[in-house]
Amino acid sequence: MKNIEFKTVNGKANNIITMGVFLKEGQPFAYGHFDNNETNSDLCLAFPEDYANTIDISSFVLAVHKETGLFKGLYCSRVTYNDIIVNSTISAYMEQKKSTEMIS
Repeated sequence: MKNIEFKTVNGKANNIITMGVFLKEGQPFAYGHFDNNETNSDLCLAFPEDYANTIDISSFVLAVHKETGLFKGLYCSRVTYNDIIVNSTISAYMEQKKSTEMIS
């Protein structure tokens, strides 16, 4: 899966955990988070329950690196299918995007 972007969600990142959404063709479709303090920490991913695409973890690892400069998930990644996690984080991202566009 190519052309995936990772965007952090304001208020969802702190000194310990960074959370955000993955975008494909500009549309948010998945959730991700990782521990900021561990060098080789897991990249935790959540997809909608009906997500049927084959998951290529390397695309998600590279998207996180491009946005944050960190390589997360190289050694271990965790994947789940959970609409609640995905939808709530996408909603927070869309609100953040809307407020950013209003300021511009």
